[in-house]
Amino acid sequence: MIKIDEEKINKLLENIEKYNIPSKWITQICNVKCITDITVVQYNILLMLIQHLQENLEERIKVEIL
Repeated sequence: MIKIDEEKINKLLENIEKYNIPSKWITQICNVKCITDITVVQYNILLMLIQHLQENLEERIKVEIL
């Protein structure tokens, strides 16, 4: 399995910090000891998951405001 490079690690760290996601959750979801052990496939899935959750959260906020 191909591990993610430093650029992807930084992007992932920015996203988990932006959305207040504990890094422990990420390591548990991906079944790795540290974020640098995440594979490219896991990374892509995490980004899709974060994006999906973020979009749903924004939609809920819009509905609650209305």
